[in-house]
Amino acid sequence: MDIENLSVLNSGWLSCGSSASSPSSVIDDSSTCPICFALMKPPHLAPIILTPCGHTFCAKCIAVHTAVQRKKARLVGGPISAPPCPQCKATIMAQCVNITLQNIITERLAIEENMRRAEIESIYPKTPVRGQLLYEELVTSRKADFARTARDKFGVHVNTSPGPLCCHSLQDALLETRHRQDVSDWKWTCHQPKRNSTSWTAEKRS
Repeated sequence: MDIENLSVLNSGWLSCGSSASSPSSVIDDSSTCPICFALMKPPHLAPIILTPCGHTFCAKCIAVHTAVQRKKARLVGGPISAPPCPQCKATIMAQCVNITLQNIITERLAIEENMRRAEIESIYPKTPVRGQLLYEELVTSRKADFARTARDKFGVHVNTSPGPLCCHSLQDALLETRHRQDVSDWKWTCHQPKRNSTSWTAEKRS
């Protein structure tokens, strides 16, 4: 089976030819498989160099080529021997990963990824997500409402600190003021020692 027929055979089986492609600056004749034209990036499409001819193909295409040649030999009843190179028809004596080419492709992909991230960060600077902004607005609004309620109904001046607000802590603190005869003489302060923990303390006004 020659390289042209194998390309047609793999076109339906290997969809990676287009979906696994990387930036155009990375793809060239030396880094793409001659059969499926996909970028030979590890691990599934690692470049495999054949000995002794020295031609390189992706791991998937070589696996398909070897399986096809063995099936063909079984159908004709002949001995299962080493398959030929898809390109030059030389008998494949050994095959291994082309480490040099693999390192070049990996390095190019890393450079392209860093450039892509830098470009995105320059266009879209890091800002809080909308959900976080809405949450902070809600917390601020609730703090203001509770502080107003504490002042108007109970005469308690609440000093809220930034961070999440525990509604039950404030309500319990306000209920405790009903048992005090000198409500207006106490100042309540919100403390947040931990991210999701809020406490309230009272101190006598001087």
